[in-house]
Amino acid sequence: MCSSDLLPAPIGANCGVWREAYEKVGGFDNSFRGAAAEETDLFWRLQLAGYRLGYAPAAVVAYRHRPTLRAMLRQWRGYGRGRAHLAARYQALGLLPAESWRDAASTSGWLAVHLVDCVRGPVRRVNYLRTLAHVIGQAEGSREAGVLHIRRNPRPGTVHRPPGVPGEVDTAAPGYAH
Repeated sequence: MCSSDLLPAPIGANCGVWREAYEKVGGFDNSFRGAAAEETDLFWRLQLAGYRLGYAPAAVVAYRHRPTLRAMLRQWRGYGRGRAHLAARYQALGLLPAESWRDAASTSGWLAVHLVDCVRGPVRRVNYLRTLAHVIGQAEGSREAGVLHIRRNPRPGTVHRPPGVPGEVDTAAPGYAH
C-alpha cells in the first residue's frame, strides 16, 4: 500500500473487490493496455466514490512471476507506460501535480550513475534493468498521453486526497471495498 499521504492502492494481483463496488465504478478501464496501472486507477476510483479499502490478513494469494528476464522487462515497461497514462488522467482532475523536466533529468542522471550496477552482480543488474524498462515505458506513455511523467520513484505526497476520502486503510473491514 502507498503511504498515508497518498490514496492507497493495493497491487491488483493481491486483492479482491466486492462485485457491487466494482460494477458501480465501472470496473477496470480497458483503455489501459495490458498490465499498466489499471488496478491503481480502479482503487482510486473506488475511494473517490466513497468506498474504503480493507485488509484481510487471512487471505491467501498465489502469484506466478514472469518466467524470463525478457518477460519481466516487458511487464515493467508496460507498468511505466500505464503510470504515465494514470498521471495524465489524475493531473487533469487536479489530484496529481505536474512533473518537471528536473524530475526527468534527475532520473536520467540516476540511470547514468547506476549503469555500473549491470556489472556488479545479477541482482543489481536485474534491478537496474527493471528500473530502466519502467522509465522507458514512462517516456513512451508520456509521449502517448501528452504529459511529462518520467520519474524513478514516486515522490511522497504526489496524490492529493480529495475532501471526504479517507487516507488510512481500514484494517477492521471485512473486504476491500464496502
